Amino acid sequence: MSLRHAHRFLIGLTLVLGGAMLAWLVQTGNGVRVQDLRFPASDGPRLSALLYVPPSATPERRAPAVLLVHTYLASREAQSGLAIELSRRGYVVLAIGQPGHGYSDPPAGTIGFGGPDGLRFLRSLVTVDRARIGLAGHGLGGAAVLWAAQSGPDQYQAMVLDGSAPGAAGTHEGTRSFPRNLALIYGRYDMFSRPLWGIERATDIGRAEKLAQVFGLQNGAVVGKVYGDPATGLARVLFSPPIPDAATPISTEAIANAVNWFDRILRPGVVSNPGNQTWPWHAAGSAVALSGLVVLLLGSFELLLRVPPLAGLAVPPETGATGRDWRWLLDAILTAWVPVMTFFAFLGLGATWVPAGPVFAQGVTNQILMWILLNAVIGFGVGRLLGSDHATTTGRRGLAIICAIASVAICMTVATLVARGLTVDFHLWVVALKPLSLSRFALFLIYLPGFTLGFAIILHRLNAGLSVYGDSAVAQYVSNIGALAGGLTIFLAVQYGTLFATGQLLTWTQPANISLAVQLLPVMVAVAVIGTFTWRRTGNALVGGLIAGMMVTWYVVGSQAIHIS
Repeated sequence: MSLRHAHRFLIGLTLVLGGAMLAWLVQTGNGVRVQDLRFPASDGPRLSALLYVPPSATPERRAPAVLLVHTYLASREAQSGLAIELSRRGYVVLAIGQPGHGYSDPPAGTIGFGGPDGLRFLRSLVTVDRARIGLAGHGLGGAAVLWAAQSGPDQYQAMVLDGSAPGAAGTHEGTRSFPRNLALIYGRYDMFSRPLWGIERATDIGRAEKLAQVFGLQNGAVVGKVYGDPATGLARVLFSPPIPDAATPISTEAIANAVNWFDRILRPGVVSNPGNQTWPWHAAGSAVALSGLVVLLLGSFELLLRVPPLAGLAVPPETGATGRDWRWLLDAILTAWVPVMTFFAFLGLGATWVPAGPVFAQGVTNQILMWILLNAVIGFGVGRLLGSDHATTTGRRGLAIICAIASVAICMTVATLVARGLTVDFHLWVVALKPLSLSRFALFLIYLPGFTLGFAIILHRLNAGLSVYGDSAVAQYVSNIGALAGGLTIFLAVQYGTLFATGQLLTWTQPANISLAVQLLPVMVAVAVIGTFTWRRTGNALVGGLIAGMMVTWYVVGSQAIHIS
């Protein structure tokens, strides 16, 4: 086996290690220690957390501290930008995972979303100054810190709500005195303005009646103006960065707003230049490591094809579409658009037909799986009707299974070792591959057959019916990515284009599902790339379906909430 055959594997490994090391160097800058913790809740599951401790924080010289809580269907790592910026300025930061999310025990949505227990644990740390504690939550994490504030009204001094509102998820409605010293960061293109604030457009937040009650105003709030006296706990300020709700954790402006507010309330007189931020380098490192995992996966597969007897799989495809006639065009259009047209309906069917239960314990994963399977069946039927599914693409099943499992196992092992060794994650905005805990690996095995079946059918149709025999590599990759992800791309472009142009989504009643579509778009791109790469080297759609099924199951099960204990 020559170095030439291993070059993709080595490139992937280099990207993983280099990106992870960059992320680690940034989050530990200025001598900050990052610890991966588990602590018991007072009544329920154990919670996981990342604890950032600056060198200036000691039992003799206690430091101000901030509790951070992520939004629904995210994880503690999603708050790493703000955590890094606060910790490098001398704050102790506890970024917890909500119950049922990441490495926190299920079920999701319980014990005040983890907020009260997070505050209790933070106050117990010997390096924390209990007289200078802040709370910050994004989305549903805002409800978590509001629950924390209700449980200990005198145990915190300042709060930042990102894309959230008092009264969310059963919390108390806001008043002139609750919550204490509030900074509201509300993006101009937030999709949840109706349920949270009772306004049609997020740009109207300054004039919202609910906001007026919290700020004690009659004529609306001016963005950036501080109302009230921090010494009395009645200070209020509104920030309105030009971003959608999901972008708050990766907005330099929003992070600067939060740092500035905590400095003002918890460290009066201290100026730390909140615009000087290093966290984007952490995000870049994480993104490089994530892309490296994909390259490593493909490189591992390529190397395994050089190992007897797996070399028997390495047979270039001898079938495929003969050209792009009207049948091919109709098939490509339906492949791209049927999943979009059925998106809301099939997610709804998944929620109704397969609610979260003792076996299939992730409600949103059930919805995604139903969408995949039903569209796979529809696509198979359409392919048959159009005469495009004519090739046998699932031979050499035993070799295909072994090669697929080995390829993904290498990728998972490297990801786990690197993440555990450096306390870093592999993510790009809303996309993340997290090493699986034992409980989530059990769920991985439960969901794996369904996702694998769906993607085996989808990639059979894609490769047998839409991959034109004799096309160049570039043409096949572009064509297949367009078929699997083109419809979702246009759908999201229209939705967000309408949001940016008018302040409202085109389908304004479905903000949560549109956010889910954002997470699914890169999944479909990755499936197209994996399917095309493996097909071009084996002429076997089964091996691509197996690898795609395992990778998507890993991604979805690792990132979605567990709703049943």
